[in-house]
Amino acid sequence: MEFRKKFKINSSDEDLMVLISSGNENAFEIIYDRYKDRLYYFFLRMLGNCTQTANDFLQELFIKIIDNPRAFNPEYKFSTWIFSVANNMCKNEYRKRQSRDFIELESVENRFAHEDSVKHKIKSEEKINRILSEIEKLNEELRTVMILKYKENFNLREIAEIIDIPEGTVKSRLFYARKELSKRLAHLNS
Repeated sequence: MEFRKKFKINSSDEDLMVLISSGNENAFEIIYDRYKDRLYYFFLRMLGNCTQTANDFLQELFIKIIDNPRAFNPEYKFSTWIFSVANNMCKNEYRKRQSRDFIELESVENRFAHEDSVKHKIKSEEKINRILSEIEKLNEELRTVMILKYKENFNLREIAEIIDIPEGTVKSRLFYARKELSKRLAHLNS
């Protein structure tokens, strides 16, 4: 009952982080539940579609929060901060690997269960798989902004904060990523 007196389950992420800084385990559990799936997906897509690696990175990220919750400044938006930390972890991994692994984006198998026509379903799945395949061929910089923008729905300012570049550079990367995808996918519309 004391848990509910200190905060509500719908407390802001920033308020929960203040509580985590003071040792509140329940606040940590709520933050973990709110972000585990999104961050797992981010790590999965950024690190080569390996579930074990994504789980390891997810665990490492939340251990960082437990070990040093005061690293977060409550004056800033938590979601931007945590994805920035996740992005930096990926960058460090890329440096370790010294090569850019291409990733496979999420399977679209369940996306079309509601479609009536099997033929239409197969054609649609082929298109989506082709788009996802082309996204995974983008370089790390373009792939990162595409995932943050279109999967995670971050705005330009938030993406700029996450990957520590100017907003104009984010716009430019999104432009070039869309242009590159359009070129590669032009024949799909025919």
